Amino acid sequence: MGTGSSRGCWPGAGSRRAMASRRGRGAGRPLIRLVTWNVRGLNGPVKRSRVLAHLKGLKADVAMLQETHLKVADQVRLRKGWVGQVFHSGLDSKNRGVAILVGKRVSFVAAEVVADKEGRYVMVKGRLQGEKVVMVNVYAPNWDDAGFMRRLLGLIPGLEAGGLIMGGDFNTVLDPGLDRSSSRTNRRPAAAEVLRGYMEQMGGVDPWRFGRPRAREYSFFSHVHRVYSRIDFFVLSRGLIPRVREAEYSAIAISDHAPHWVDVEMGEARDQR
Repeated sequence: MGTGSSRGCWPGAGSRRAMASRRGRGAGRPLIRLVTWNVRGLNGPVKRSRVLAHLKGLKADVAMLQETHLKVADQVRLRKGWVGQVFHSGLDSKNRGVAILVGKRVSFVAAEVVADKEGRYVMVKGRLQGEKVVMVNVYAPNWDDAGFMRRLLGLIPGLEAGGLIMGGDFNTVLDPGLDRSSSRTNRRPAAAEVLRGYMEQMGGVDPWRFGRPRAREYSFFSHVHRVYSRIDFFVLSRGLIPRVREAEYSAIAISDHAPHWVDVEMGEARDQR
């Protein structure tokens, strides 16, 4: 959704055919597809099945879902089909809730999980394809809450613990001039200022914007404000950016947010002979 459909440019990105071959057997590190998606509720069995099927169609390996609206005890309902592991944070009511789904195709060993009791984030430290990572799934408040952003970012372990993979619905834009269809001011929201400060200090990068410095693409339409915005995105540690092969927004389907995915190489390099 938007005008950013032109192909981006990432370090070492090859042809689509070459990238497709990397998802199977071949040279280089295995390619992992990360997806973030605000699904706006997974209580109904029909919608839950549709969402899981859509993620399978997107070839998701790791999916970060927001607004699952599932109680903690109900998270087991997400562990089916292609999903091998689920890390969930939610309330004891059908409200908010975030989940990280890890597909059976990839290797992930969790070492530590931090789950927000308010259903706003879940943080998992472990090894993805043998590499140390810190995965963070975020559903930020839908008002400009700099305090929440500071508290969240303060909980993320130092990146010596592993490469950062943070995704979610941040309910803010990093660049008001590019990430909103209409804006009275280019002044960055306070929560975005906090996030940008963290990214600059810790070396975090929005991989989609890195590959498309001036493009416009939107992940959500606010009927209240009549504005499109790009509030769903990933932040990766700078060391992972040379391994990014593609980053895209899919069409809005099922939910009122567009799924966003990033392909990144993870794990040991394969023998190219």
